[in-house]
Amino acid sequence: MKLESKFTIPAAMLALSLAGSPVFAGQSQPASPQPAQPPTASQAPAAQSQTVLGELVKVDVDKKVLKIKAAGDKEMEFRFTAATEVTGESRNVEGLATKTGTKVSVDYQGEGKNMVATKIAIQDADSNAAAPAPAPAPQPAPQQ
Repeated sequence: MKLESKFTIPAAMLALSLAGSPVFAGQSQPASPQPAQPPTASQAPAAQSQTVLGELVKVDVDKKVLKIKAAGDKEMEFRFTAATEVTGESRNVEGLATKTGTKVSVDYQGEGKNMVATKIAIQDADSNAAAPAPAPAPQPAPQQ
């Protein structure tokens, strides 16, 4: 019996110490820390969208390009894609081609020759006109 207790206590201690280890707990050892790597193109933050207001100068449906005249008579050229959203009275880019001279708002990403329109909104003619003056308040009838 003495021989059993000599082996039982160390065996129990070994079993308890191994039971707490990650190998027996079904967990893998943590990998050694890896140096931080720069984000890949798919992880890069999305480009910030910008908006510009102007007058529609030209739409080339075949080349998928539109030009507007922004503040200070600055001409800006944008590419558009099938994903470009068109709002207002024209619901598609082809309809824009007939709207030369119309006020538009262009949401875009990129800069220089790489500006891509994400949304083109035709400004309503009503929003460009001055609001009519409010009617005068009615006067109370004179008392007799």
